[in-house]
Amino acid sequence: MTQTITIPLSFGRGRYVQAQFDDVGGSELAVVLPGLRYGYERPLLKRVTDIFQDRGCDIARLVFDYCEDSSFLEASDDRLFAQIALDGRDIVDTLLELKPYQSVWVIGKSLGTISMGAALSERIFSEKCVRAVWLTPSLIETPLLNQLLTHTHESILVIGTNDPSFKPELIAPLEAAPNIVVCTVKNANHGFENPDDVAASDAMVSEAVEAVATWVGRHVSGSPCS
Repeated sequence: MTQTITIPLSFGRGRYVQAQFDDVGGSELAVVLPGLRYGYERPLLKRVTDIFQDRGCDIARLVFDYCEDSSFLEASDDRLFAQIALDGRDIVDTLLELKPYQSVWVIGKSLGTISMGAALSERIFSEKCVRAVWLTPSLIETPLLNQLLTHTHESILVIGTNDPSFKPELIAPLEAAPNIVVCTVKNANHGFENPDDVAASDAMVSEAVEAVATWVGRHVSGSPCS
């Protein structure tokens, strides 16, 4: 059954975000945090989410409206990152309280990775319970690289070689992190899209999805999250 969940946000006044929640009675939860202009229905995020749907997870797909908020778009970097961080913590905290899931998967795309970065690096969750999928993380001029290197949850990180964040000095420490699997997709840009070659776009997305599916398949549910 799909329902809409409204999550109150503590940054500012009267703010909230909605999530489309598929309650299938699963013992696992997948939390999907989209990009600024890359919604959960877009190919890379949708097909990665399908992995968790096929696994029988309950799914919470967040509906961000940052791109419609002029005060957000015009904010200083410090205010912007503070808002995204606090929103991410509120979202994950609220969704983890829905019921005692045995595993929680947090999946983010670009801006969504900044939300999850704050939530996972600044909250104490069971390492056996919460795992992360970082799709095209925004590593340049954001707090995310340090957060990725701080948190200890098992993770897979997917990035294309044509992504602005694909720089040796940024990727090398992530590849060395013991809890992070880095998947690089040749010629993929930040959106995993080639408007001049639909087949190439599909192939890049498929390569990323296969890597995530293989990684997810290695994990089994544990004890209920506390």
